[in-house]
Amino acid sequence: MKLFILLFSFFISFGLQGQNPPGTIYLSDNLYLDVAPVDNLMFREYLRYQEKLSEKKLDSILENSNSFGLNAESIIGKREIDTINQLVWIESTIKKDYYLEHPKFQYFPVISVSKSEAISYCKWRSKAVMLNYAMKSKTEEERQSLPKLVTYRLPTSQELEMAVDNFGYSKGIKSNIEGIPFLAYRKGNKKKKKKVILIKDNLSEFISNGLVYWTNWGNHKPLEDANDFTTFRCICEVTE
Repeated sequence: MKLFILLFSFFISFGLQGQNPPGTIYLSDNLYLDVAPVDNLMFREYLRYQEKLSEKKLDSILENSNSFGLNAESIIGKREIDTINQLVWIESTIKKDYYLEHPKFQYFPVISVSKSEAISYCKWRSKAVMLNYAMKSKTEEERQSLPKLVTYRLPTSQELEMAVDNFGYSKGIKSNIEGIPFLAYRKGNKKKKKKVILIKDNLSEFISNGLVYWTNWGNHKPLEDANDFTTFRCICEVTE
């Protein structure tokens, strides 16, 4: 068992990259799109810190603290990493809890999440990024070099179409692990990338102006409820 201070996975993976909000690539105007769907590691942090760092508590911290020079440990504290069970793939169906928890699949896209949960995650992530900016910025000058406000949300179908036009579909990505028809798309993307990972006919993705974008690996009918063929990514609006 190890002790650790909360460091959101999208900050660990991408850090503070100038004006790019963590985990994103510039799309257009003030919009930055996730390089890939939200992965299990990112979503686990959201689930596990709902009590200590709920959206409401993040609001309170941000409203009552300086926008720079915050001490992470004094705000968040320490906790032990949970013991993680082994993943199993049973009868061509993903066993949700094991898939979500096993470290081998931490960079795989999160599934079995409803659209409402995806929306809640994006809202929480917005506040978490703002808190991270306040903790990472040691001075007011450092803080002013970063976006004044970031707002993560589900993208629209038009925004994903724009991403396809700008970056094209990703090629040469095949499933190769325990029969799971998708991969760890964020793995290897810790450095700043020039392209968004967009996989056609792989996983459907929730959007804000409809139900889903793209068909999925099983050609399943789109559902708003949690299922194993739909994931999501966020788009971020930046206010300078």
